[in-house]
Amino acid sequence: MKKSIIIVGDRRKEKTETFVSRLEPFLRRKAHVKAIDLTGQLALDKAKADLVVVFGGDGTILWTARRLGANHLPAVGVNLGRLGFLAEFDATELRKHLPAILSGELRAHPRMMLEIGVVRGGRRIGAFSALNDTVISRGTVSRMVVLDLFVKGDKVASFGGDGIILATSTGSTAHALSAGGPIVDPALDAIIAVPLSPHSLNMRPIVIPPTHIAEVEIVKKQDEMVLTIDGQAHTYLREGDIIAVRSSQHRFHLVRNPSLSFYDTLRRKFNWGSFPNYAEDHH
Repeated sequence: MKKSIIIVGDRRKEKTETFVSRLEPFLRRKAHVKAIDLTGQLALDKAKADLVVVFGGDGTILWTARRLGANHLPAVGVNLGRLGFLAEFDATELRKHLPAILSGELRAHPRMMLEIGVVRGGRRIGAFSALNDTVISRGTVSRMVVLDLFVKGDKVASFGGDGIILATSTGSTAHALSAGGPIVDPALDAIIAVPLSPHSLNMRPIVIPPTHIAEVEIVKKQDEMVLTIDGQAHTYLREGDIIAVRSSQHRFHLVRNPSLSFYDTLRRKFNWGSFPNYAEDHH
């Protein structure tokens, strides 16, 4: 009996429909295609299948992870974007490895997700999940905000700046890295707190155990403040709001390309750890 798959993508992205049409006959030969969702209308959190095949870039993977929620269906990413840090397969590699994925020979790796709650006036007014990160930052006007950071109820720091990123290990190579945070192997569960342009030389990133809750209180703001989830969803914040971030009980299960390790991907995608391109000495 054929395994069942769901095809997911974002038709607003260039090339998505073309690639899905090109690979659909192959996928139908290898598996039972239960649904094709390129508009985001399918309730993925309730969908039943053996595998989700995601066409797109890393942004589509992040979107899919949040849509799955508590549904722990394994997902494989087919990269149609530029970087492809999470979407590790191209069309050729998918054709090569899909039988092993469907048979269970290639297993999905669980990735920690964040659960984010916004508390206002003692009442929870919002709840979100994220695979990469949540960013608490000022809006369009460049004025300093003041934040308090607590971990496990203990005050860690009070600082002014542009905001703070709270990331998973998966998200450590995204916005957090560009803001000066550490690279953390995604096999390690952790919450990484990275201050954004802190007005202090002694305010540095900190790695928090996944068993602890990190809380950020907005002590002072002069203009709009925004909570952004995985760079895709956002909500506005007020002075006095508390944002609580913890490890989610739900995981996103991502099938890795067996030809690439995390460190291979670092070297290939980021040119990590390579010598500079020195000009030849002609003298």
